[in-house]
Amino acid sequence: MQSRPHARNLTVMFGKLWSELKDLFGDLRGPAKALIVVLIGMAFAWMLINHQWAEALKLVLAAIVAGYLLELIGNLFLPKMPRAGLFFLEGWVLGPAAIAAFVSGLIVVVVIDLAPPKDTLIRQPRS
Repeated sequence: MQSRPHARNLTVMFGKLWSELKDLFGDLRGPAKALIVVLIGMAFAWMLINHQWAEALKLVLAAIVAGYLLELIGNLFLPKMPRAGLFFLEGWVLGPAAIAAFVSGLIVVVVIDLAPPKDTLIRQPRS
């Protein structure tokens, strides 16, 4: 049964590593979430340009339902296990993030559709 001290040392080592990584990348957590929303928005734009409206809407609805379910699970955990409850309660963000990503993708599609053709002559104002 000598594996127990070895496993405990690994746990301590990974705990220290995790702590160092949190210190190193802790300030990047907010911008990383925003970057993820933007990248998902670009994926939605690609889907909408390729006329995959139904699939895009299904993904948004799935994210909204998942966020709602995570919030419900978090509420169930809260009285007895507050850390687990708070972890799951943060899942409500999935719904608004998915809607924001879809709308940003929709804006990209609208801008592309409203852009003038390349061979359009644009008159310069007289001065």
